[in-house]
Amino acid sequence: MRSASLKYIKISVVILLSTLLCFLCLEGEQADSFHDDEKAEPKVVINEVCSLNNHTFSPDLGMFYGWIELYNKTDSTVSLTGYSLTDDAECKKFTFEEDVEIKPYSYRIVYMSDAAKANHKWYADFSIHTTGDMVYLFDEQMNMTDSVKVPGLAEGVSYARIEDGMAEWQIQRGTPNESNNGQEMVALENIAFPPPVFSRKSGFYEEEFDLSVYAQRGLEIYYTTDGSVPDEDSMRYQGTVHISDVSDNPNIYSAYQNVSSAVAYAPEWSVPPKSSVDKCTIIRAKAFGDNGYVSQTATAVYFVGYEEKTAYENMNVISLVTDPDHLFDYDQGIYVLGRDYDESELNHSSDAWWKGQGAWWWEEANYRRTGRQAERPVHITYFNEERELVLDQEAGIRIKGGDPEGLRRKVLTFMQEKIMHPVPVLTVRFLKTDFILNLFPYFRAVMIKPEN
Repeated sequence: MRSASLKYIKISVVILLSTLLCFLCLEGEQADSFHDDEKAEPKVVINEVCSLNNHTFSPDLGMFYGWIELYNKTDSTVSLTGYSLTDDAECKKFTFEEDVEIKPYSYRIVYMSDAAKANHKWYADFSIHTTGDMVYLFDEQMNMTDSVKVPGLAEGVSYARIEDGMAEWQIQRGTPNESNNGQEMVALENIAFPPPVFSRKSGFYEEEFDLSVYAQRGLEIYYTTDGSVPDEDSMRYQGTVHISDVSDNPNIYSAYQNVSSAVAYAPEWSVPPKSSVDKCTIIRAKAFGDNGYVSQTATAVYFVGYEEKTAYENMNVISLVTDPDHLFDYDQGIYVLGRDYDESELNHSSDAWWKGQGAWWWEEANYRRTGRQAERPVHITYFNEERELVLDQEAGIRIKGGDPEGLRRKVLTFMQEKIMHPVPVLTVRFLKTDFILNLFPYFRAVMIKPEN
């Protein structure tokens, strides 16, 4: 009897184990089946995202919003009722209303706005950061059907699937409600991301102050005070920057000796200032982020304590900011004797006639270079007699040819790329406010000559 009981127990255990294994197998099949459903291709996907749209695409006259483009990959109409879009996976911020559809192989634009139209049929009540953000798409059953990590984007540039509905993405010019197919990629270095913002604009200030610099969330700001363009090796912005009168700082560029070939022949014509010259504080800032995000350069100039200085009454003031190397570098500087002068001297070292003429005004030098290769970028800030800021822009700068090139004080020519009407170069001795405001945008070049 005991043997029979043991045998019965063994059979029962075997049956129980077999039943359990069978159940587990069924559970596994059901799990695989559910997993396969989750991996099913979504019918509607996020096809393109534009986070900063100030003037390239408007659903309303004069109103611009960032936008998200959805694409129906199928050959049948899909109802979007209950679908939702968000930049936060834990919070469904925008849900489509009833009777909202997207036709086969078609597009739908959802505008991102915090304005009064938010929560309208095609207006979502959230926006994504221009420095980069996530976008999620959920179906009516709250399953996440698509998501994309959008990198930092500039105005009018989008992050889009290279081909509609396919897996690969790229940065390109925005194509809302149109196919992405065949669009060229835009390299990050060719994108003009917005510059940082200063808490005070360029100008004249009686008292020193602390300057704040702002950029989009998640970006690091770097700045310089010598006119050079910041990079990630420059000073990192970690708080306010103190702005004060720096006129007592040592003269650097105004004291340069190698800016005129007259030094060897007429030293009295090339005498640097013997005392400290009045100066302003220059701040140039740039923001850097992940994925190659680099902003445009912000430039500001601050004149502090000039109420107490003499000789500035009824005076127009022009500030020129550029990388010092653009003017004073031995190889690329266009204001100095530089390499061109030394090589010319070497070539004529045995030429007695050349040396005897003392023709310093036409000897070769860096400042005699001409054309595009002799143009350097410069930021121009112009204040009228009332010290109001009337011009603040980027331009190019060249040294005007002729005898004055050899003098310490040279004639400067400012160049700009965009002109409204082609006209001859205009030479002026003194720029009046109305001239700057009314005529400068029409000219390819404006030349400024020193007195005498």
